[in-house]
Amino acid sequence: MSYLVLARKYRPLRFEELVGQEHVTKTLVNALAAKRLAHAYVFSGPRGCGKTTTARILAKALNCVQGPTPTPCGECPQCREISAGSSTDDVLEIDGASNRGIDQIRELRETVKYAPARSRYRVIIIDEAHQISKDGFNALLKTLEEPPPHVVFMMATTEAQKIPETILSRCQRFQLRAIGAAETAAQMRKIADADGLAVPDAALHEIARAAHGSLRDALSLLDQIIAYAPTGATAEDARNLLGLLPRELVRDFVAVLREGGADKVLPAVDKAVADGFDVGQLAEALLDHYHRRLLWKSGVRDPRDPDAALLEAESAGISSAALERDLGVIARAVSDLRRSESPRVTFELACLELAQRLTPVDELLDRLESVEKALRGGAPPSGASAAVPPALPRAMASPSVLTPAPVAASAAPPPRISGSAAPGVRSSATGQVSRPPAEAVLTASQGTEVLRKAWDRVLADTDQRKPSLAPFLHGSHVNCPPDGGLEIVCSQEFQKQQIVAQQPFWLGLLQTHAGRPVAARVTVVAGSARDTGDARATDAAALPPVPFSAAVSAGEDADEVIDEEGGRLESAPTAVEGDEDARAVAVLDAGMKKVLDKFPGKLRRADR
Repeated sequence: MSYLVLARKYRPLRFEELVGQEHVTKTLVNALAAKRLAHAYVFSGPRGCGKTTTARILAKALNCVQGPTPTPCGECPQCREISAGSSTDDVLEIDGASNRGIDQIRELRETVKYAPARSRYRVIIIDEAHQISKDGFNALLKTLEEPPPHVVFMMATTEAQKIPETILSRCQRFQLRAIGAAETAAQMRKIADADGLAVPDAALHEIARAAHGSLRDALSLLDQIIAYAPTGATAEDARNLLGLLPRELVRDFVAVLREGGADKVLPAVDKAVADGFDVGQLAEALLDHYHRRLLWKSGVRDPRDPDAALLEAESAGISSAALERDLGVIARAVSDLRRSESPRVTFELACLELAQRLTPVDELLDRLESVEKALRGGAPPSGASAAVPPALPRAMASPSVLTPAPVAASAAPPPRISGSAAPGVRSSATGQVSRPPAEAVLTASQGTEVLRKAWDRVLADTDQRKPSLAPFLHGSHVNCPPDGGLEIVCSQEFQKQQIVAQQPFWLGLLQTHAGRPVAARVTVVAGSARDTGDARATDAAALPPVPFSAAVSAGEDADEVIDEEGGRLESAPTAVEGDEDARAVAVLDAGMKKVLDKFPGKLRRADR
């Protein structure tokens, strides 16, 4: 066969021609110049990076008539034979996969005893050395440690971890690295120009990325491109030959994902499948799309990339957090597709997840923090002032003042609370129950005064025990209707929801400090209802009645319990504080940990 493939035709013949392995060539050149030569070498690294080529160049440097020299002449018989791989006497190239047994290693030991016929050294190059059996390595061990002075061993392998440590410790090891896409494309450009091949840089860049660090693979693909389009290949030809999807298809699909919605995403997947594209192939294309943009966004850039301008524009319009989230979703989908019995369903679910536009945790934290600061300062959060009457901030300046609502002349007298009807608080120390004095009758003013003091204590206790709830209670306005209950007036629906959600806690405290059951409701102000005390405020939420003892039990989160003598008992510990599962959630969930760091409080499991 007259044609010689590019990978063989342009195989490096000197150390300076090796691509991307400067750390190896510099060490070997200096060792040859200083005549500090080892008797055994191991060259490891991924496929196609130049392991066997490096061994051949080193063999030429050792056996050149001008050597040992870091610059072999390439003209003497030894150099020409080694370059062509036809040296059968002094430089032996052995396949480790075919000569892996103990018998072949014994024959090799007998061979190395003889001096070289024409050269300075007898060089043994063992390719795929990790294929040698354990017994074979043991048979080679002594010879490798103390070989004859005219013998040099060189082993090339892609899996150095399979070579015993006893062998590696007797050799100088060189780890060759995968060749970067930019270096691969530059080398292919030199070869294409030398051969007069009309291949654009965009096509070479596609080939270099598909080679994954193997220059040999890249040159083999370049041979295929030339055979596919002898008169001149394009980037689209390279993508077709490599089995890659058209870039326009991938960009259009990503644009659909950004728009979101099952009514747009699922038809796009269906169209891609109807056009004959495999969902696994499309998932791989999306993975590459998001990965390239994340690298570009993070500063890992190749200015020679033909899509540099497009990558810059697309990366500027999306945050790194969003790219990380999208890349994680599609990477998980690619992994799941390999094991899924319904690949299309798996891919569709991943696309629907990508289409969801989620609010970042940091943005949610900023919003909550702004709400907390506004409520703590007695002013509504930004964006809510338009819905609040101008007089509302002044009323919120002293939220702890309980103003009784106007009582009509014909209003019914306040309810009579008898000792037999009012439940008490059970003492955790004595087990006895304390109740208000029998036949106790509270007037409207007395009831208001009791509730005012009780509510002040509730606010003080909440500041200490539930800081996350305190701003919402402080930001509310409280009325005492003539029915003897309590009305909490809020400025926003969100504030009301937070207060209602914590009802067992603050209502338990209120009833404990008031010494009697208290009916409460939470409303949201509408118009000037708050200023006039009108009970017809919108969104009224009458809380369900809570038994006195049950409310106190629910509010015993480090609260004081009153016994029959009126004395105070020690605080009852809460189950939440000793909840190991709840603390584990806070530690393991990064988002929850951020929330708890900014809004300190107690974590309570929802299923308890």
